[in-house]
Amino acid sequence: MIYPLITASTLAQQDAGEEEFEDGGTDFADDSMAEEPIFDNYHPQVSGYEWHPDGLYRVRLKKTDSGWERVGEHLLPFLYIVGIAHTASGRTPHLIIGWTDQKSRDLTALVPTTSLASPATCETNLASEGIKVFGEAKEVVRYLKQAQALLSHNFVLESNYGWFGHEPVFIWADGTVTGQTSNGEVVIPEKRRLPEKPVGTLEQQLELLQLLTGNAFLQFPTLIALAAPLGKLANCEGGGFNYVGDSSAGKSTSGRIALGTYYPCASLPTWNGTSNAFGGIALRYNCSFLMLDELAMASEKTIKETAFFLASGTERRRLNRDAHLREASGFNVSYFSTGECAADGVRRTLAGEDVRLCRIPVPDNLVSDRKQFPSDSAFVEHLNREAPLCWGHVGRRWIEYVVARLAEDRAALVAKIESYCQVFLDAISAKIAQRRQLGRVAHRFAMLYAAGRMASEAGIVPWDLDSITQATLLPFNAHADDTEGLEGEDRRVLDAVYTMCRTQPARFEFAGSHSVRDSVGHRLMRSKLQEGGDEVWDFYFSAPGLKATCQGSSNRQILPHLVQHGWLERDDSGRAKRVKMPNGEGGNQLFYRITAEVLDSYEDTQGA
Repeated sequence: MIYPLITASTLAQQDAGEEEFEDGGTDFADDSMAEEPIFDNYHPQVSGYEWHPDGLYRVRLKKTDSGWERVGEHLLPFLYIVGIAHTASGRTPHLIIGWTDQKSRDLTALVPTTSLASPATCETNLASEGIKVFGEAKEVVRYLKQAQALLSHNFVLESNYGWFGHEPVFIWADGTVTGQTSNGEVVIPEKRRLPEKPVGTLEQQLELLQLLTGNAFLQFPTLIALAAPLGKLANCEGGGFNYVGDSSAGKSTSGRIALGTYYPCASLPTWNGTSNAFGGIALRYNCSFLMLDELAMASEKTIKETAFFLASGTERRRLNRDAHLREASGFNVSYFSTGECAADGVRRTLAGEDVRLCRIPVPDNLVSDRKQFPSDSAFVEHLNREAPLCWGHVGRRWIEYVVARLAEDRAALVAKIESYCQVFLDAISAKIAQRRQLGRVAHRFAMLYAAGRMASEAGIVPWDLDSITQATLLPFNAHADDTEGLEGEDRRVLDAVYTMCRTQPARFEFAGSHSVRDSVGHRLMRSKLQEGGDEVWDFYFSAPGLKATCQGSSNRQILPHLVQHGWLERDDSGRAKRVKMPNGEGGNQLFYRITAEVLDSYEDTQGA
């Protein structure tokens, strides 16, 4: 309903002396109020108030010698009163106010309706959103209170990023929203940043991606970016892929182009942070792509914690200000990482890290086809120079495509993703048949293939099916070859035990010297046996000692690996067997025994 501002009845009331404006105000003839008022759905019409090109006015009549003159008090700058947003949890509704700043950026302000209880609170809330109150705050409150009855309530407030429930709605990291709910509700993000508008043109970005054709390791990170929004839809866990190699040509460049699928890529985020900080980043980039450069900047502890945390899909549980357990938000993040080799050529692999942060050794030169460029370095320099000048278009087209398919038929979209994943898994079935851990990783590679194939069929990326297949298979084969033989977790556990026994014998208490006092002060024991004049050492681990040796894992995780590879004997129930020390040393305490024969055999197979 539209309420007329100055009607015959209003004039009659003013003439009768009701609400006469005595002093101040602005004459219509002297400012923009001389223009016609604005009438539309985003400027609720309340009697006694008018919207004009420069903002909201409180309109009154001023009695002069010549009669009544309309004057106005300027209250607010020009805004759009969009509607009222509600939350699924029933929290306070918010007024949605749109406005444009001096840099022509479209912004959204959310003002809780509870702030309208007090003029001072209302003015403070508006000021915190960058909106200045020019006139009396009580008049602003009066207008907004009356305007509420005229506003649409078809808005829902959401505090998380990524996919909005099961609806075809995607909330970007900058607060931009793509799509609308099935019942027509408009989703408004509670956490907002300055919008990140794409740079350059779609044609420029497609030309840049076209240059990657034939360069599988350069294409691969962009496939990760395309697959990132599909993970939650297909119930595929998140996780990372890390390029490892001595080469400086191409690793960060490939990540820069992948990041440019959605976001600015002039500078690359790095691993220089805490695992707690990465938690906030994961929530912001939920169901989206994250790039982390320079793995060497993080400690092993941070890498391990972050890799497990980002793959877990759940933020850390915390208490709110009332000491009640706060509801944890979920996320699904796919990320690409780069890292040079450590000084000795190897960085120790932590438990489960091969699955959650997939290690991919890359060739010395990632460039296979430099196109028309005179050298590989000239080709890489061109990619680095052009990537920051054209970003964001492909990612937005991709999200719009996925949103449209979700709105049409969610089940059909998920079925298509799963069928394409199965095509890839069937192609590598022989390689993963006997390798449990590689099989887990293979599903994540399959998601990249599915995303790339779908984007290609939709004309969103300029790559054919053969190019996408090679861009997925070559990195997968590199990872598979790198982990051939012992699986990552198996190797980590065996390496840790072997290293402790053979390189740190001083950490063990010599059983022949004196009796064991307790399992805390003497967690690691060894026994010296004489065979043909040679010293042969068996090593005895208490349960706490074994756990300390294999940092980051519990014995429930460690023991199956040691039993499977014959490092520990089985008891009658098939579990890891514990024994007493020889000659009655150690009393009745039980230990896990690693024999010299096992260590020698492992040393031979590893070529140590």
